[in-house]
Amino acid sequence: MALGRLPDMASDHRVGSARFGSGRRARGVRAFRERGDGTPAPVAPTEKLVVGGMYRHVRNPMYLAVGAVIAAVVWSFVHWYEEPTLRRRFGADYEAYVRTVPGWWPRLKVD
Repeated sequence: MALGRLPDMASDHRVGSARFGSGRRARGVRAFRERGDGTPAPVAPTEKLVVGGMYRHVRNPMYLAVGAVIAAVVWSFVHWYEEPTLRRRFGADYEAYVRTVPGWWPRLKVD
């Protein structure tokens, strides 16, 4: 894959995560404006406590949404650019490394 040319990722669940996160962030801002008579920004805070909508499930949904977007972007970069580049550059050595070392969660067992 050439640099700058990404494959069609519309069906990838990470893209869905990014879309979900962006949508949740927008809904949070709208809830602050419509239900709280203010914004999430400290310079124009809400006049009323916002406890409905997604705020009835979690107190910090906008942070979770931003985290989902960041995670999707990082995963996409690693999956679509970094790993293919390392496979081409290091071949069998990289494949052996991938088989023995987890990609995202640390291995807790000491050899």
